[in-house]
Amino acid sequence: MKESPYFESWFFKIVTKKQEIFFINPGIHYGNTSYAFIQLYETITNSNQFFVFPIEDFYYLKEPFELHIKNNIFTLSTVKLCLENKNYKCKGELYFSNVQKKPFENTLLLREFPTLEPYFTTSYLTPYYKVFGTLWINRKKIYLEDASGSLKKEYGKKYPNHLLYFSSNTSKKEGKEKNNVYFLIYPSRFPFFQCHIQIGQESFHFSSSQLSKVKFQKQDDTHFFVFFRKLGISCKCRIELLNPNYLIFPNEMTNDFYWISFHSKATIVLKKKKRTYKERFICGDFFHL
Repeated sequence: MKESPYFESWFFKIVTKKQEIFFINPGIHYGNTSYAFIQLYETITNSNQFFVFPIEDFYYLKEPFELHIKNNIFTLSTVKLCLENKNYKCKGELYFSNVQKKPFENTLLLREFPTLEPYFTTSYLTPYYKVFGTLWINRKKIYLEDASGSLKKEYGKKYPNHLLYFSSNTSKKEGKEKNNVYFLIYPSRFPFFQCHIQIGQESFHFSSSQLSKVKFQKQDDTHFFVFFRKLGISCKCRIELLNPNYLIFPNEMTNDFYWISFHSKATIVLKKKKRTYKERFICGDFFHL
């Protein structure tokens, strides 16, 4: 058993061709009260549900990856859900194909700010896979065919108290799955930020260790601007949130709630010397506290 407080959670994100979002977050928390949990957020009914289970209902196998929480099963090829409370029910099975198992841990984050490591770490287990299956949400039957998904893991003592995060590996132009954007900013408590942008064969990086500059502007609750700059390169990122909601975690995992959207759009305009790059991303993950 890990020393408390400690949490581990796995984020299954699924995006349909109609840009409907399913966000399934099983995990476990050790603390004054220890328990397993499954958080389910979906845009079909725009619902955000948090289910709590006794810690005895939790089973985890690291290799090959397999996770059980009561009657709910999670692997790299299948998710089986059996969730129900007083006002909400979700049951069904999802199957994954073309799974790209490429473990990636945010080593740049840990190298630049090593004191953050015991508190909060993100790692991608599979950045991309195809999804099909059927879910019943209350009395509505949902067919998923040729949807796309990703899986990442987060673990640590607690979530940071100040955080701005955005990522998307879905370009608006089909056939550009390699294009992606990711940035992470600690605007007050930690003087730290990093940004990675991949457009075609070109990669761009901004970070506090490279003496880059960052500026954040909030236009309103659904529109944000982030500006990155370093010698010879500048980047403007405009973010639009669709179906924003609050993501609520147990008190011991964070001192507050996150303003989130798993259905964000981003327009990136990047200038390097005399060349300008422009790319639009959809179905992005956005966290702001």
